[in-house]
Amino acid sequence: MTGAVEPPEPRRFGKYEIIRPLAVGGMAELHLARAVGLGGSEELTVIKRILAAHAADPAFVRMFLTEARIAAQLHHSNIAHVHDVGCVDGTYYLAMEFLRGRDVRELARAATERGERIPLEHVLSIGIGMCAGLQHVHTATDAEGRALQLIHRDVSPHNVFVTYEGGVKLLDFGVAKAATQVTEIGMLKGKLGYMSPEQSLARAVDRRTDVFSTATVLWELTTGVRLFARDGDKQTLLAIRRGAPRPSTVVPDYPPELERILMRGLATDRDDRYGSAEELQLELERFVREHGLAVSSISFSRYVRGLFPEDELAVLPANDRTASSRATAARPAGSVASAVGESLPIDLSELSRSAAVAPPRLGRTRLALVLAPVVGIIAAAWPHHGPRPALEEAPTPPTAPAAPPVTRPALDLVPTPPPRLVEPTPPLAPPPASPSSTRPTRPRVRKPARDPAAMSPSSAGPPR
Repeated sequence: MTGAVEPPEPRRFGKYEIIRPLAVGGMAELHLARAVGLGGSEELTVIKRILAAHAADPAFVRMFLTEARIAAQLHHSNIAHVHDVGCVDGTYYLAMEFLRGRDVRELARAATERGERIPLEHVLSIGIGMCAGLQHVHTATDAEGRALQLIHRDVSPHNVFVTYEGGVKLLDFGVAKAATQVTEIGMLKGKLGYMSPEQSLARAVDRRTDVFSTATVLWELTTGVRLFARDGDKQTLLAIRRGAPRPSTVVPDYPPELERILMRGLATDRDDRYGSAEELQLELERFVREHGLAVSSISFSRYVRGLFPEDELAVLPANDRTASSRATAARPAGSVASAVGESLPIDLSELSRSAAVAPPRLGRTRLALVLAPVVGIIAAAWPHHGPRPALEEAPTPPTAPAAPPVTRPALDLVPTPPPRLVEPTPPLAPPPASPSSTRPTRPRVRKPARDPAAMSPSSAGPPR
């Protein structure tokens, strides 16, 4: 019987420990790594290294480092952050934040295998996140306020990542731009289907090329078919230059307003497109509001987890997957109330009923001060209430009886009045040992004053 395959031992790469490879592309390779800090703190990260075939090219290395430094200046919730750039033993790399999730290409493939398309509200969540990230890229400035004039140039389902928390992240802002400056068309193979017409013609591009690519991704996600991809590169480029067909030719009941938005983003002449990613984002958000779509990161997170119920942490090695994380990934999506019920096994009806029957105790302070001994005697007659302080203003609710509350319904919100404290008839005469129990309004009985002369020892005698 074959035993379990042990994960490879981590190996050092500068200040990082390489855990295992993640992917290999045409120009770079990705590795899952661990950064160990002071006190034994650890942080997972993704190391992107230039392949050996390009590491000896000074021009390519220069472009890589320039774009990597620029990407490190981008800080946005819809952009995968690059937090380190360096060189170890002649190999240049950049370190990016580690994300748990899947890219949009994998989401679409998993939905197709289930015989469905990604729900429209989740597709629009992806589109709005893409536009927000691209707008930040297009308007980014350096530390002195100068515009960086960045263009992604490689917007595609491969470079749009969805986390298991429902977040949308754009990837590849460093090498992706440097790749478009390479003259060999083979370097861009696999991404031709998302180029704009001007990019396919090797013309100068601006931010509107990213708008075109974003609209292409949304067109494919809402129809479930590829837009420009053909059997060969030449046929794909010709299809891009001819223009995009309307989505309603594929999906007859396609929303007309959404079709208008995407067709403007897919205009062959870039002057007819949206001028910025922000304009496209505003149109998508308006469509969401007018059609009452429930765009929510929580529902999107549950949908993504449902597509990959057993593979939420698949990028981690086996020894890094905790039992709690696996249980969380495998738990079916439920309502918020059910999740709270699992974490807090409390009978909410009992909790609300206890709060409802808590009697108000304010307004009795004066009576308690005057009749403190009497209150103590009366409180002893009701042992189930227990002793209460005289100055109590916010008492705790009475404890529930041990027997099941068969006489009180679960939704009884009418408070049951507590037993009243009946003031007893005061005694005819105050107890001599308790001067505090006498009435303060009754004057004290004093002996009549004597004449000073009668106080002499010679006049001492029995009192009259």
